Amino acid sequence: MAEAKKAMANIVFEDIDTFNAWSKGTLTGKFLQWLPLKTPILSIARKDNEMGAILERTDKGRLTDNVRGVLEFLESIKHADRNFSGKQEAINFYSKKNQAAILCGYLGKIINQNYPEK
Repeated sequence: MAEAKKAMANIVFEDIDTFNAWSKGTLTGKFLQWLPLKTPILSIARKDNEMGAILERTDKGRLTDNVRGVLEFLESIKHADRNFSGKQEAINFYSKKNQAAILCGYLGKIINQNYPEK
């Protein structure tokens, strides 16, 4: 994690093949751990990968599937045109604590539906 904090940017690689539904990608734990850091994130993945929407919502970086997008991202952070400092409330939504609370809420609903109190 020390390297991620000191980096110019953190990069996540996913499959950019659009021929298979399964290659859309997954959200890795590492990606979610990087969101609260000051370091911007570059995701190289399919355009429909969920990381793109999360990076946009949190203002923590960009998703691209091509070389031009990588170069534009690097230029923007190199010259401080964009620092991707993030939107704290949106970042907090993706925290482990909040995601665990959401999961517990779903599980609670399932339990209450299947085992209602008498």
